[in-house]
Amino acid sequence: MPELSAFRVTDRDAWNDFVEHASYRSFPQLWEWGELRELSGWRPVRVAVGERADLPRAGAQVLIRKVPLLGFRLGYAPRGPVGELNDPTIRSALIVALRDLARTDAIATVKVDPEATADHPLGAALLASPWRPAARVQPPRTRVISLAPDEAALLAAMRQKHRQYVHKAEREGVRVEQVAPSTADATTALAEFYRIYRDTAERAGFVARLPSYYER
Repeated sequence: MPELSAFRVTDRDAWNDFVEHASYRSFPQLWEWGELRELSGWRPVRVAVGERADLPRAGAQVLIRKVPLLGFRLGYAPRGPVGELNDPTIRSALIVALRDLARTDAIATVKVDPEATADHPLGAALLASPWRPAARVQPPRTRVISLAPDEAALLAAMRQKHRQYVHKAEREGVRVEQVAPSTADATTALAEFYRIYRDTAERAGFVARLPSYYER
């Protein structure tokens, strides 16, 4: 294999094209997810490795955040890294790139949680040094449900208790509506969603994000 070099990707379209066609890909590694998380104080950096800067073999969008009062930063690659990570040579090159990123950006710890399980080569590698287990950030599984069957078939496939929940919601007037973005209906729907979310946050004792986060 030709020598791999590390580089930062600063072109949105190039990064998204890489992520969309990469192995172990996932949407939180897309450029726009990093932009969204900036509203919560994270700074996204996209680092990759490959023979050429225009042809990444593997990479990670790392969200960086400073820890108050402690003077160091945390890095988190949501559902990353992505790419040809079954190859141990590429994995090793990416680890070197992440360590270089940690040195230049004063990152004490980088957390990753790719779309891989322990029986995947990447998942198995992450259970060995230099990695160590950490508390989960994202749900550990992704559920894929086909919506091709009609409503009756979808309901029949549910557990009885879940069907009861659906029918109860229907009796109480719950409806699902789709509204076009950037319309008065969308603005009204978002405001109502935020009101319910804020009330829930107050009852549960957590801080609600600002409306601009959901508008974004």
